[in-house]
Amino acid sequence: MAALFLFDFLFFSDTNNYEYDKRQDYEVYIDYPIFFATMQEPTVNNQKEKIYVTENYVTWTKWHYGIKDGEIVSEAEEQKTKWDTTDFIQDLFIQDFGSLESHKKWIFKPITFEKKPLSQKDSGNQTLVALKQSLSLNEFLALPKDIQKRYKEVLNHGKDCETISANEISLEEYKNLSKEWQKYCLIIEDVKVHNNVRVKDTHGHIFVKHDLFNHDPELDKLWTSRDNRLEGRYSKDGIAEAFAEFAKKEHLSFF
Repeated sequence: MAALFLFDFLFFSDTNNYEYDKRQDYEVYIDYPIFFATMQEPTVNNQKEKIYVTENYVTWTKWHYGIKDGEIVSEAEEQKTKWDTTDFIQDLFIQDFGSLESHKKWIFKPITFEKKPLSQKDSGNQTLVALKQSLSLNEFLALPKDIQKRYKEVLNHGKDCETISANEISLEEYKNLSKEWQKYCLIIEDVKVHNNVRVKDTHGHIFVKHDLFNHDPELDKLWTSRDNRLEGRYSKDGIAEAFAEFAKKEHLSFF
């Protein structure tokens, strides 16, 4: 909103604008109510490009995993706002659901590693013969690379299931894993940020940021009805509305 200044006692030096005060025998200047406003919102940047009304959004996805026909299958579920869109306003998302980092999670694949059958050539190699038949992920990754080739990845579950349950891995924990460990993780929750998306008014048009007047009062009503924290976020009264209020207050004849 532009700054609004009302000067109830502003004196002019124009000699045509005075009255004679007989009681004091000196000239008294007439005071005028003045409306003075300046734009506080720039409409162009330093590159002389228009500055549009924009918003930062978050999309929030959760994955569900199961086993079908001996294979891991996944289903992505896009989370929705209370007004049934997949675009969450970033700062409101953080207020309502916590930090973005807390919504990045993984689980380990439910697998073990089974020793492959030895070839006839290797059957006499006592080192290979002595290898364990089944290994956990931790045991498998501790082996030298050439020995790892002697194993194959096998799902823990012996039959199909709709949901794979496992302990969640936070973003911090995931970052602390080596690349080798990360290869065996399944993402179960994630958020992606979409910055500076241009907002559209109720007519479907993008519009330039300014405070000259309320670009679209209906747009403000729409978003305020969805969440009162959004009142005045995209469109609000500006200089024109302030002047109209001033004119009514001063009973100006042209208004």
